[in-house]
Amino acid sequence: LKGGALANLTVEARDILRAASPEADIASWGLRFAASLPNVQTVLSGMSSLEQMQANIRTFSPLRPLDDAERAALARAVEAYRRAGSVPCTGCRYCMPCPAGVDIPGNIALMNRLRTAETPEAEVRAAYADRPDGVKAASCVSCRACLPKCPQKLQIPVLMRAVAKTFA
Repeated sequence: LKGGALANLTVEARDILRAASPEADIASWGLRFAASLPNVQTVLSGMSSLEQMQANIRTFSPLRPLDDAERAALARAVEAYRRAGSVPCTGCRYCMPCPAGVDIPGNIALMNRLRTAETPEAEVRAAYADRPDGVKAASCVSCRACLPKCPQKLQIPVLMRAVAKTFA
């Protein structure tokens, strides 16, 4: 689920999935999608709480593969999510440490929070403003040391410029 990013959708994407299946946990959609693919025998899910583990057990006990209507709803939700322009960073931190001290995944996470409207804009902007200057995106010197480390192949210096501009 991309480090939890696909469990924290945009409001529009979440509304589409909730309309299709009000009782379903948002993360269960991604897990069921993966488990419904041909030849998939195992789905691995990282969990960080007892509640997440219990939700995953409910999803797989028993597994109910996605039906055609659910696949259509999921496709609409994906479109809505992509329109928001979220950056597909998993927060793995492989890009760290940054030689300039920039908190790359932290800056991307704030940008994604702003783009997905999960948190009120003023709150996200205040969270960015409260960060020490050295870790903010504007401190990126475009050294490119992060690029070969990113498993998502994100153009991190470009993203840091976009984050800095957004929060300027």
